Amino acid sequence: MANNFFQWDQGKYSIEVPTMDKEHQQLIAIMNKLYEKHSLKASKQELATTLKELGDFVVKHFKDEEEYFSKIPEYSKKEVHKKIHQELISKFTGHVKQFEKEGVLKDDFFTFLKVWLTAHIAGVDMNYGKGLVKKAG
Repeated sequence: MANNFFQWDQGKYSIEVPTMDKEHQQLIAIMNKLYEKHSLKASKQELATTLKELGDFVVKHFKDEEEYFSKIPEYSKKEVHKKIHQELISKFTGHVKQFEKEGVLKDDFFTFLKVWLTAHIAGVDMNYGKGLVKKAG
């Protein structure tokens, strides 16, 4: 088995919203699965299936997240956060199209995923998670 692409770190990535933490962990698990298939030189079809699974989950997760933070009056960055989601989906779609055309996942795709995870979860998502949970508590 290949090394994990990304390791969940509760202290670093938990936003203290259990449902969203669970979804972030699922997101990482799918990314790890995709990276493992890529590392093991899986077929284009296998990669495409896992890439679709990742894309579908991302759409679901962003919808769930936006629904969650829309109910938090104190969260003032809702529209900016939604725009960031749209930009991430757009970039992700660009990578998927490149894969469909060339049949390979490039290293810059995995760099994009890693930056997304670290900057978005540990940065942007903390704004509606940990920060507001502490205020409310």
